[in-house]
Amino acid sequence: MVLKSLVADECANHSRECNGIQNHCCTRKDNLCVFSHGDAPRCKYFEDCVLPLNKKLEAVYLAEAKAATGGYSLTKLQRKLVIEDVAWAGKSQVDCARCGKPFPAKSSRRQHCDKCKPLVSREQARARKKH
Repeated sequence: MVLKSLVADECANHSRECNGIQNHCCTRKDNLCVFSHGDAPRCKYFEDCVLPLNKKLEAVYLAEAKAATGGYSLTKLQRKLVIEDVAWAGKSQVDCARCGKPFPAKSSRRQHCDKCKPLVSREQARARKKH
């Protein structure tokens, strides 16, 4: 669903209707958009020019295309892992001061992962109130 809306909103070759043809594509000989009619698996223009606008969708799309050439499809867990890998890309990883696991740091001052942060805050509040 997200893929079709990205095509409809961002693709320069796509128009919702042209000369009575629904989901018209001006680059194909039959004038039918690949993603709306499903007759061909891939569109080179879309992959090169439109898909990079959404990095997470691009990663899942390319992983699914690679899986399809291997003869299998991705599970929901595999899709989730692909999206997480993209979310971590470009962010510096820091080891949590409490548990030691790496996590993407949202700022340079961050010391604890999302799991340990509330626990550490509670411990610090307890220590403050004790004195």
